[in-house]
Amino acid sequence: MSGCRGFALGDQTRWAGLKSLGLVAVLAALLAGCPPATQQAAQTGSKKLAPPAVDTLDVGDALEVKVYGEPELSGPQKVLADGSVNLPLCGRVMVKGLTQEQAAEAINAAYANGYLRSPQVNVTVTAFNSKKFYVLGAVNSPGVFAYEQDMNALRAIIMAGGFAQGASRNSVLITRQINGTEVRMEVPVDDIGQGKAKNVGVLPGDIVYVQTSIF
Repeated sequence: MSGCRGFALGDQTRWAGLKSLGLVAVLAALLAGCPPATQQAAQTGSKKLAPPAVDTLDVGDALEVKVYGEPELSGPQKVLADGSVNLPLCGRVMVKGLTQEQAAEAINAAYANGYLRSPQVNVTVTAFNSKKFYVLGAVNSPGVFAYEQDMNALRAIIMAGGFAQGASRNSVLITRQINGTEVRMEVPVDDIGQGKAKNVGVLPGDIVYVQTSIF
């Protein structure tokens, strides 16, 4: 099973140039100009890319609100510009900065405040539209994608249309900012798809880059 070794790049000036030089071109140059990650135990690489909390809600995120026994109060919602959701019957409830569990509690409290007796509310995040990640390189549809809960390397490649011809399927690079430092990890996505390696999580802000095979 392939592993990976994360390493610090530390050159923040490269990222400052993204706004003026264009995201795809700069990221491609950045990834191409750095030496390949040295393979290590997968457990070590996973520790270096340990995920922070990313599940708090922000403007634009899409939710599914379910009020048990009340189908007319249930349905899709979107976090509005002021950080609230506009619910049937009880109106606006602030959810920005909350987890989906905390949002459910806030909505439950709103309905319990004179509208429903003993409401039971469940909230599921269907899309973190406020949070993005990037898939570049040898894929069929490279671009910027909305983060989804429990996103991983295999799903990210699928969202980008799958591997393009000539893709190095077991040399997919994930670059991530951790505490102000860039860390990179090489991921064997083809092995993951065959059940030979453990999947790797993808987080908001991550750059997933599929290298081209030299053979």
